[in-house]
Amino acid sequence: IYDKIGEPEKARYDYLDYLESSNLKPEHGIFDPKVLLKFGKLFDRVGQTEKKNELYSDAIERFTAKLKVSPKDARLYSYRAQIYAAQNNLKTAAKDFETAGKLKHSNAETIAWAEFALINKQYELASKLALELIEADVTNELIFQASVFEALGAHKEALRLASDALKQDPFLPAAYYWIGKARAGLGEKEEAARKLQQATALGYDPEASLFEDQNEDDDDDE
Repeated sequence: IYDKIGEPEKARYDYLDYLESSNLKPEHGIFDPKVLLKFGKLFDRVGQTEKKNELYSDAIERFTAKLKVSPKDARLYSYRAQIYAAQNNLKTAAKDFETAGKLKHSNAETIAWAEFALINKQYELASKLALELIEADVTNELIFQASVFEALGAHKEALRLASDALKQDPFLPAAYYWIGKARAGLGEKEEAARKLQQATALGYDPEASLFEDQNEDDDDDE
């Protein structure tokens, strides 16, 4: 909340307090990369890029050390890849994602790889990975699949997937959001606006999506 209302310093201290009171300390294991990346963004916002770089470098070292012990752990390769990607070391990140994909892995690793592909506009790869999820009948990943097809301009397919997700959970904010995006792509502006408003009312935050973050960055560059 502090981060959203423009007080990143307070947000940073809350994150530090959270780490101190949790089992996410380095000596207790490995950090979830989502937490690390959130930290990195906060450090950037308060002008502490050096601390962000130290945080990411430390994470890479820890993931690498653990991979020496567990060289077939796809999760560790995926985690390290996400940090490499945040460092803009895209070739190394891609290599780690590919390695994770060749090992026994969960849907979480496939999703992280697909998000990486989307952010880097590798739409063919992202589509392939999304289809793998569909073939595996991963119903709880319908929203991600919808985001992939929407990115590819397949609005009808995105609408179908998001609508299926909404049937499973009528109060799922992301379902309303992607239905709205798909409706907008189909030119149904009024219905799109209504769905997007419902998503906002239910607390949906587009920044939670890596792909949405990338779109915003692209807009800023323009």
